[in-house]
Amino acid sequence: MDVKVPFLLLSLLTNLTLCFEYGSPVTDLHRVALLKQDLPSDYLIPISYVPNEVAGTCWVVLNIYPLEQSLERLTNNFGDKSTNRESLLIFIEILQTVWLKFDHMKVEILMQYFDCHYHEQHIPSGPYFDYMENLLRGADRGLFDFSCEPPLCPSTRQTFTTPQETSQSPPNLGTQQTPEFLEVNNLTLLIFVTISIAVCVIVCVFLWLSRSRRRLHVCSTENIQMQPTKMTQTPTASLKHD
Repeated sequence: MDVKVPFLLLSLLTNLTLCFEYGSPVTDLHRVALLKQDLPSDYLIPISYVPNEVAGTCWVVLNIYPLEQSLERLTNNFGDKSTNRESLLIFIEILQTVWLKFDHMKVEILMQYFDCHYHEQHIPSGPYFDYMENLLRGADRGLFDFSCEPPLCPSTRQTFTTPQETSQSPPNLGTQQTPEFLEVNNLTLLIFVTISIAVCVIVCVFLWLSRSRRRLHVCSTENIQMQPTKMTQTPTASLKHD
């Protein structure tokens, strides 16, 4: 099983600031044209997706994470100082920002319902980035539906399309494939809950220690203030005794 728990936890725990950094999924869409210019038109990019006609109004929710995975693989083809890599990383961060808005449990359940409808295909760079742009525009409009009913699973598997067939048909054909995300969802959820509980316990202990120190400081101050009073009463008591 290809476990990607570190990547998922990084998305959940360390990328929360992205919500404030990127206000809209369409902010950097001008970079799409640059990516199209830099990549050859026959450059094929692998991606897993549910076609629009199958996903319906749940199209955005079902395809956000698979698109992010595809972009992650694509960035490995460019050097660290490449402007294309920089643009791709920006789109990955935008997709992660959109992902953080979802109820992850609902998304996982929905992806399981549509499991047999996920297709795997190699798409030319032009249609690929058109698909990405359409998905981001749908996310910008808030097309986040979780109530779709999947159609019946296809009875036979389709074969992989050739590059020639792929170049003539944008992402609508392909073979079935289950997203790797579904293989680790239970383990990821367990780890995330464990870490959340540990953080809560640490915060509670810290608050308790802070209050205890504050009370100790107050008591020490009161004792110091009472000591001069006792000292002044002692000579008086001795005089009365004589």
